[in-house]
Amino acid sequence: MRIVKAGFPWACATMALLGLLAPGAHADDVADFYRGKNIELQIGFGPGGGNDIWGRVIGRNITRYIPGNPTVVPKNVPSAGRLVVANTIYNAAPKDGTVIGMIDRGIPFESLFHGKGVQFDSLKFNYLGSPSRDSNMCAVWSTNPVKMAKDLYERSISIGATGSGAESYVFPLILKNMLGMKVDIVKGYKGTQDILLAVERQELDGLCVGTETLHRTSQYAAGKYRIVLQMATEPDPTLTDIPLVTSFAKTEEDRAVLNLIFARVNVGRPFVAPPDMPKSRVEALSTAFGDTMKDADFRKEVEHLKLEINAITGSQLEQLVRKAYTTPEKVVERTSALLKQ
Repeated sequence: MRIVKAGFPWACATMALLGLLAPGAHADDVADFYRGKNIELQIGFGPGGGNDIWGRVIGRNITRYIPGNPTVVPKNVPSAGRLVVANTIYNAAPKDGTVIGMIDRGIPFESLFHGKGVQFDSLKFNYLGSPSRDSNMCAVWSTNPVKMAKDLYERSISIGATGSGAESYVFPLILKNMLGMKVDIVKGYKGTQDILLAVERQELDGLCVGTETLHRTSQYAAGKYRIVLQMATEPDPTLTDIPLVTSFAKTEEDRAVLNLIFARVNVGRPFVAPPDMPKSRVEALSTAFGDTMKDADFRKEVEHLKLEINAITGSQLEQLVRKAYTTPEKVVERTSALLKQ
């Protein structure tokens, strides 16, 4: 008994010491794993657009904060609906942290709506964070006879889109199928830049896109676009006198559907990692993402690119997605039916 009593404090001290050393040991393990390696960052958008710019500027800067300082290699993987990156990250990518993705903010809701081509469970992704949450709007070329949103009940316009699941498709679809506005959706464009060019050539009448993306174009600065509708649940202070889409809701259930649809605006530009990754590497990547958002050089570069940081952490991002999945089934079913029309 004396041996046990004498040894017990030493055992406790040893366990406590191991506990104190564990975080450092994990950090060393992560650094050893990543040192000399590449991390492939799959960007689910075409080159040149706002999302692509965000992906690349983060890729250039985050490496300083990942233990082992791996090289982050961006890779554009545009596709209709932008499901390819999410499906790849979830199913085919190595689950060791060497492949991560930047996905469309509507993608985390696709499994809730049982979207076509979905091969993932959104609640099982490892969410790393989002750098910004700019609002959305619908705009037409300045010579178009549509002057304001209510004109869309009388005049038909063509709107460019990529494919199912993408905001460029989902948002005008809601205008058409739920609110009864006269919108013709032209799918199949590879990315926002292609849609912007088609509008400039007047092959299309307009588009629904992130406010930040449109503001960054020289055509907007030259007064070539007319914004007619805010596609969000809260007004953007830069868009005065432009109505919110929710103001056209006829019932409370309509409003609930619109709030569910536009919940994606709140998740911003999600960066995700595969499920079943080692916890220490998920934590390292999430921490690195957050540290990058606060980095002075990064913030200076972002300002130079005319981007705005409005970041949320990986855990906040996950909470927003999980909240959407608690929406009453009746609202989800109606929303899903609308999206499939």
